[in-house]
Amino acid sequence: MRKILFLILICLVFSTAVADLLYAQIVLDGTMGTAGEIKGPVYDIKAGYGKQAGANLFHSFGQFNVSSGETADFRVSPAIQNIISRVTGGEFSRIDGTLRSTLSGSSEISGANLYLLNPAGVMFGQNARLDIGGSFHVSTADYLRMGKDERFNAVEDVELLSTEPPAAFGFLDSDIASITVEGKGEMTKQEWENNSPGLRVEPGNTLSLIGGDIEIKNGAYYDDVKTGDIAAPEGRINMASVASPGEAVLTDDDVDVSSFQKMGNITLSDNATASVSGNGSGDIFIRTGGFFAYSGSSVEADTAGDENGGRTDIQADTLSLNASSIFSDAEGKGRGGDISIRVSGNALISDSGRIFADATGEGAATGSAGGVSIEAENISLNEGVVSSETYGKSSSGTVTLQAQDSIDISGSGQIFARSTGKKTDTAAGDGGTVLIETRHLSLSEKSRISTDTYKDGIGGNITVTGPGGLAAESVDISSDSRIYAGTKGSGQGGAVLVETDSLSLSGNGKIDSESLSMEPDAGIAGDINIIAKNVSLTDQGIMTANTQGPGTAGSIVIDTDRLVLGSASEISSASTSKDSGGDAGTVTINAADSVSLSHSKITTQAEDAGKGQIDIQTGKELYLFNSEISTSIKKGENDAGNIRLSQDFLILNKSAIVANAYQGKGGNINIKADEAFIRSSDSRVDASSQLGIDG
Repeated sequence: MRKILFLILICLVFSTAVADLLYAQIVLDGTMGTAGEIKGPVYDIKAGYGKQAGANLFHSFGQFNVSSGETADFRVSPAIQNIISRVTGGEFSRIDGTLRSTLSGSSEISGANLYLLNPAGVMFGQNARLDIGGSFHVSTADYLRMGKDERFNAVEDVELLSTEPPAAFGFLDSDIASITVEGKGEMTKQEWENNSPGLRVEPGNTLSLIGGDIEIKNGAYYDDVKTGDIAAPEGRINMASVASPGEAVLTDDDVDVSSFQKMGNITLSDNATASVSGNGSGDIFIRTGGFFAYSGSSVEADTAGDENGGRTDIQADTLSLNASSIFSDAEGKGRGGDISIRVSGNALISDSGRIFADATGEGAATGSAGGVSIEAENISLNEGVVSSETYGKSSSGTVTLQAQDSIDISGSGQIFARSTGKKTDTAAGDGGTVLIETRHLSLSEKSRISTDTYKDGIGGNITVTGPGGLAAESVDISSDSRIYAGTKGSGQGGAVLVETDSLSLSGNGKIDSESLSMEPDAGIAGDINIIAKNVSLTDQGIMTANTQGPGTAGSIVIDTDRLVLGSASEISSASTSKDSGGDAGTVTINAADSVSLSHSKITTQAEDAGKGQIDIQTGKELYLFNSEISTSIKKGENDAGNIRLSQDFLILNKSAIVANAYQGKGGNINIKADEAFIRSSDSRVDASSQLGIDG
């Protein structure tokens, strides 16, 4: 038995050693002149092993593998700008050591760009790292297009070598190998300080992964700080996953994949990170079929200095962001970068997934936040967040979501743009705008679309419409969800515009604007404007433009065919402060057909403030059952507001129309009923004043 165990142990040791030897080989294939194996563990890849054409140095390998603790050192002259290497043996490359480029005869790092092509696939292990002065491009392409029409093929061909720089990565069929990057996972303090792993180029350079499916996993981190498994500080990251013939063309401001009929998948998992963060943020271009980010993974583009941030540009067929993030942050004076996501199919942001563009600088660091734009067929936020926020004197950016079919926000999901001023003692920046374009918008389970401003910043507006400038088909807000625009300082609150065929507020669903500051210079609440064929508020559906302090309440305007309020629902532009509150606002309802209230109310009431007005005009009928229309003032010397009602039929059943005052004058109630005014004996119309003159 011991002999058997011993033999098994010997076999395991031998097989591991053989595997290491196989992976550790770097073999020249002879197509550039020199053939044979290069000895490690420091593989000295001399310039003479390849061929030079202008500023390009070409190498061709039968095998290219670098194990942990090993280094592949490409030796070049100062005249070389691009080191272009191919692997022709038909086996994937495993790189778990260091790729380096130095000047011949010295240890000085070269500034040349390094290209590595292997159509059989490339795997980067936990210890893989770059020690080069230029950009790094890895691909499983079949060829590199050089200039306009020349090629460097990734096969064993002896060919005329081009002096032109690489321009595109070419793929000849749909069988395209993958690229995998495996991070180191959780690191010790010593590992973090001594050798930060990952594929990282020097600031200002480019890192490209162009191939079939791309996977970045097991991201490296220490004490919740990530290293960046692929990183190009202040530079550029290109990731393109393709699954059909075509060319991926790198331009100054794009990765053009328009020639591909089918795309592959890019997956980031387990804290994987792609980062261009630095003193001035760089650009990230992602082109793929499916983009999937899970379990704490992130795409990051922070700017910490005076330079503006770049842009994060993602194009995909589908997108799923689960407990992961895509973000930019302006930490210094530079403006934060914009985030643009275009998805031809469905985009899902879930389980605390976040897409945000913030400005968190303080003091003299006042860069504005970038904007966020998401386009898709359908967008779903289930416990997800899309936002732009600023902490200092700068302004937050615009948040735009455009879905050809639907936007569904649930599980306390949020879309917001706000200015908090939490890192400044004086003035705060303005809040950003939220733009929603879709056929169907649904908010449920305590979800929220909002713009907020603190201190003196002006609040951003919220606009909900349909695609192409048309009205949405439906907007449904339920189960404690809301569309909200608020001011908590001296700045004016943002306005809310909803344009849809059908608007439904139910289950304490709300559209509201508020002025919450109790200071004397409190800001004015924003206005609410609803344009809809049918408006329904049921089961405590709420629409308010209120003030809780000295700020004036906003106004509400509803243009509709039919308005229905039921089950303790409310439309209100009220002043709720009990001591010298701001004036109530105005409620204006224009209904081409009818307005119906059941156990509900429309009010511009005030505790102790100036009057608000109510103006309701219907084409046919205004019906109230156990409901109220009120502009009353509960105390003080202010006059009650006026009420004007115009319709063919006015029916009051156990209901009230009141414009009462305390010391001031009662409001005027003007009723025009062209056909009939019918009221039950327990209904009332009252414009009296308790201590003043009746209206």
